[in-house]
Amino acid sequence: MMQPSSHTAQGLAPVPSPRGDYFLLALRWLIFMGVSVITLSSGRSAYEGAADAGTIVSPWLATFLIAAYYIPVSVFVWRHRPLVTGRLGGLLLADGVLATIITTLTGGGGSLFSLLFVIPIVEAGLAYRWRVALALIATIGLCSLLASLPLSSGNAGAAAVTAVKFLFTLLLGLLVTVFSEQMRQEYTVRQAALLATVRMAVLNEISLRLGESQLEPERILTTMLESTHVLPDIAFSLVMLSDPANQHWYVAASTTAQHPVGQRVPEINEAGFTPYFWPAGSGTARPQPALYLAGKGATRPLPEFVADDGIIQLVGVPLILPTGAVMGAIALGRQTDRPLSDDEQLFLRSLALEAGLALRNAQLYSREQDQVERLRRFEALRATFFSATAHELKTPLTVLKTLAPTLTPLPHLPGQTQAEISQTFAQNLERLELLVADMLESVRLEAGTVALHPRSLDLAGRTRRILERLTPLLERKQQHFDFQTPAHLPPVYADGKRVEQILSNLIDNAAKFAPPASAIEVSLSQPCPSDGQGLVQITVADAGPGVPLQERGLIFDRFYSTADKALAGVGLGLFICRELVRLHGGRIWVEDRPGGGSRFCFTLPLTAEEGA
Repeated sequence: MMQPSSHTAQGLAPVPSPRGDYFLLALRWLIFMGVSVITLSSGRSAYEGAADAGTIVSPWLATFLIAAYYIPVSVFVWRHRPLVTGRLGGLLLADGVLATIITTLTGGGGSLFSLLFVIPIVEAGLAYRWRVALALIATIGLCSLLASLPLSSGNAGAAAVTAVKFLFTLLLGLLVTVFSEQMRQEYTVRQAALLATVRMAVLNEISLRLGESQLEPERILTTMLESTHVLPDIAFSLVMLSDPANQHWYVAASTTAQHPVGQRVPEINEAGFTPYFWPAGSGTARPQPALYLAGKGATRPLPEFVADDGIIQLVGVPLILPTGAVMGAIALGRQTDRPLSDDEQLFLRSLALEAGLALRNAQLYSREQDQVERLRRFEALRATFFSATAHELKTPLTVLKTLAPTLTPLPHLPGQTQAEISQTFAQNLERLELLVADMLESVRLEAGTVALHPRSLDLAGRTRRILERLTPLLERKQQHFDFQTPAHLPPVYADGKRVEQILSNLIDNAAKFAPPASAIEVSLSQPCPSDGQGLVQITVADAGPGVPLQERGLIFDRFYSTADKALAGVGLGLFICRELVRLHGGRIWVEDRPGGGSRFCFTLPLTAEEGA
């Protein structure tokens, strides 16, 4: 972005190029050479008809003094261009003093060296705004008038010349000022048009880059940070966003290592930047937010989180949603206290508007993609569930259908065969009953309608009874239980029926995956409390294939089943276990078993007396 020079605000008016300095330099030497040639060739320092009574120094000495001054001044002007850079004040003063001294020493108003006053007059007209320029020109005119007093006193002709020269000085200064002011206005118009063109080009480029970001938040944030550095004196840029879940603001993108991505901004509470950007008492009508400004030249000190960054000002530009809410801000650390120009403020507002919309669209797109992914996963889980349910229902139904004809009296069959048929009927009916019960239980858990009835429970005794009841289940694969418990285990505060349901599901799952003739290890322990709460840990381990690391966060989800379809169920057992453990205030997880296999662990709280 092109910026006006900083000395404009001080009353100086720079010209658009160094040609003004070169013009003044050429004018200086033309006047000097013209006056010197005429004076030295005629041997007089005064006009024709003017007396030399007031001459104090010879024309040769005056010429030498002027040349000795002009040579270093010319070098300074050539190197530093004081008119453009705004350092002409000292030079203008020195030129005025030189003209006054040389004119006084060479005869006053009648001296040809009085033309040296033309130089500071032109300098004042070109360098300053018209009010300041006219005041300086009047002062220079008075100096030329005072330098003419030695000749004008008692000499009517010299007094007339002095008056004409004074009027000429004012007229020349007025013409230069008018011309310079007109040139400045034209320059200002051209500069404004150029700035508008540059700003539009930059914003168009930003819009194009944001459009090419493919709704990726990282690319949008990078574009935002890069765009801010077209402004001068920017030390660093930050993009801060709000985190509604944790009710704080954090750094989402940064160009400085002092504020890394993810850094929390403690000075901004859950209200966000609203009190910073919306002036107090502005009401609900907020057509445009105010820029936040802190540091030198502002009414607010630098916030604490940037106080040690070596910046002079902090500028905040809000990211506004279409609803008017502030979703974040662009923060710029500046190394100057120069006020932001109208063009800079407009650029920052336009950038914030473009970036805010792009970032919002990216967030909405990300949410939509998440919803699509969740829907896809749900559809896959639903398909798996229906497939597994159909398989689970088909097996017992096929058995029942096959055995249905045997319900008629068959006296020729042995009694043992009839008993086996009855047992098979009962087992498959129980299997169907458990499947339907699990489905109903999962629905109630998801709806939050399951109520616990906790009481003080002897977990060791209850576990032994559960294992005795489930022993026939293990005998089918020649498996057995290995139960371990401390000698003195305090009672837990739990619902006995639900604890039995959790253990039954875990043991059934372990027996399903454990190899034949292996042990199902069940252990109770009391780990050291890490949070002051007493707990008892129950562990069910098997020597099966184990659970892959990538599936450990999924196996407790509803309808999730393993890739081994021969052993997979409908994906409800572990889901029910997880929800029941959560209702008790415990947690459940799976880990590797030493020597191979899996260990499913869950915790239950001790009774209030024991936990204390």
